[in-house]
Amino acid sequence: MAMSSRSRILAVDIGGTKVRLCVFNGSMEILSRRSFRTAGRTGSELVHKIAEEGKRMSRSAEFGAAGVCVPGIASKDGTMVWAPNIGRSENIAVRDILEEKLEVPAEVIDDRSAAVLGENWYFDEKDMAVILIGTGVGAGLMIGGHLISGSNNAAGCIGWNIQECDIGKATNVGHLEEILGGRSLSHLAENIGISVKQFGKTVANRMETSRHSGISARELFSRADSGDTTSRLLVERAFRLLSVNITNLANTLNPALVVINGSVGIAIADRYLEDIRAAVMVSAQPYVSRNLRIVRSRIGERAFLIGSAVAAGKKIKGLK
Repeated sequence: MAMSSRSRILAVDIGGTKVRLCVFNGSMEILSRRSFRTAGRTGSELVHKIAEEGKRMSRSAEFGAAGVCVPGIASKDGTMVWAPNIGRSENIAVRDILEEKLEVPAEVIDDRSAAVLGENWYFDEKDMAVILIGTGVGAGLMIGGHLISGSNNAAGCIGWNIQECDIGKATNVGHLEEILGGRSLSHLAENIGISVKQFGKTVANRMETSRHSGISARELFSRADSGDTTSRLLVERAFRLLSVNITNLANTLNPALVVINGSVGIAIADRYLEDIRAAVMVSAQPYVSRNLRIVRSRIGERAFLIGSAVAAGKKIKGLK
C-alpha cells in the first residue's frame, strides 16, 4: 500500500561542517537523502539552501512536514538564536522561511533536544538523558516523556558547567567544554611533552574532525590504543570528567537511562563504558544509581535526524 505523503517527514541536521537531509516514512525508514557542506555559508544562506534541497527531494519523495535540528539554541518560535559554529547565524527565522519555501509545517529544535528525542524513539525510555560530546558538549533531557527545554530553550548546555572555581569571571576557562575537549587538554599535553602547536589551540576541534591541521579524534584514540602514554593520559582524563558529569546529572535528574553520543563521546564509551558505569555507581546517590543504565548510543548521528522527524511529527499531530 502506498505511504501517504503526509506521514513522510523531511528531517534536517545542521552540523558544524555538514548539513544532512533525509525523508523518513512513518517507520523511520529513509526514503531519500542528501547532504552539503556548511563551509563558506552564513546561517541565512544555509537555510535557503536547505529549502532548495528540500524542494528537489520532494519531487521524488513528497513529505508533509519538516523538522530541523540546529547546533545551538532555537527559540520557541523557530528562530535560530545561538549557533556559534555557523557564521552570522543569530536571529534567523528558520521555521518561517522553510514553511514559506517548502509549503509544509516545520518544526525547529536544538541538537540536544533532537538527540534525546531520537534516542527515546530507539530506547523507548521516558526518563533519560543524552550526553553529547563532539566539538562541543551538551545534554538532551527528558523526564516523564517530556522534553526539558527551559525558559529560553537553553536547558542542557552542560558544556558551560563550571568545573573549576572561577565563578563570576567573564571567561570560559573552567567550563566543561573547555576542559573535556579544549584548553585544559592542550595545557596537559604541553606539560607532559607535546607542544600546544601539535594539538592546536582548541583540542575539541581536533578531536571532532581532521579537517584542520593537528591531531584528530581518530588519531588520538588510535595512539592511546597503541600504548602512547600522552594520548592515553588525555583520553583517561576525558573519561574521568565524563564520569563526574554523568554522576552530577544523574543526581540532579534521577534518570533511568543515560546515553553517550557524539563522535568523541562514543569513542570514550567504546573504551571506558564499564569504567564509567563503575565510577557512577560508586559516586552517585544510592537510590539514583539503583536502576540507572548507562549505554553507548546505537544510532549515533542518526539520533539528530530521527529526533527532528519526531518533533515534526508531533507538530503535525498538534495541528490536526
